[in-house]
Amino acid sequence: LALATRLALTPGPPTRVQTITGARMRPSVTIERLEVGARKRRSVRAPVMPIVGFQVDGVLGVDWLKGQRLTLGFKDQKMEVSRSRSDRAAEGRVIVPASRRMGQLTIIDAEASGQKIRALVDSGAQMTFCNVRMRDAIIAAERRTALTDEHPLVGMETLAGEVFHGRQYMLPFLRLGGLHLGNVPVVHAETAVFHLWDLNDGPAILLGMDLLRQFHTVALDYGRSAVSFDISPDAPRVPASAASSARMRIHSTAALSRKNTSA
Repeated sequence: LALATRLALTPGPPTRVQTITGARMRPSVTIERLEVGARKRRSVRAPVMPIVGFQVDGVLGVDWLKGQRLTLGFKDQKMEVSRSRSDRAAEGRVIVPASRRMGQLTIIDAEASGQKIRALVDSGAQMTFCNVRMRDAIIAAERRTALTDEHPLVGMETLAGEVFHGRQYMLPFLRLGGLHLGNVPVVHAETAVFHLWDLNDGPAILLGMDLLRQFHTVALDYGRSAVSFDISPDAPRVPASAASSARMRIHSTAALSRKNTSA
């Protein structure tokens, strides 16, 4: 909103925006020319979001990443949008095949504690979420082992200032292709995301930044439908307890479902 006002962008018709808490009608503006890296677009219609509490001027939607490669360099604190390209196998690198679902990448070969699941990658979600089927599977496993963990309440906020809450659970084991992870914190909240992506018919998780930042570099290749994880011994680590107090930046989630870049 602040950017649209400062640049006196041309108003457009109201547009429907799907945030993690549900659908909202928002005013829109037209951006005459937008450049991100080497990619340029003209006459971009963008919904106007009342972004609060974050030092950002706008959000790139998944429409911008079509056919592109998003590289998140956590050690160097850099992000790059470039052309899709193939990855070479190397020591410390795991390449996981994925499929595309409404612009997002869903890892094909994934399981949690021996159960096949679907894992959607969302670089905009600050935390990792699970649907109700995954939550129920976690609770059932806890009862079988008589090891019931506490499920603390987690408070979150979208870029639009929408406050919502969920419960945190622990996944003892998560496999993403050839990548094996243990004790992964996930949050279950009453959100529209899993319904929107038609991911309620079985256990599913939404991989957020709390998990992705455990790696040196993560590359999401939307052109080749693959996710590359680079593992480094000195990569920054975030303790599981940090998830309970983390805020949430809804980037691709907040501007998804046929929506464009927002201002």
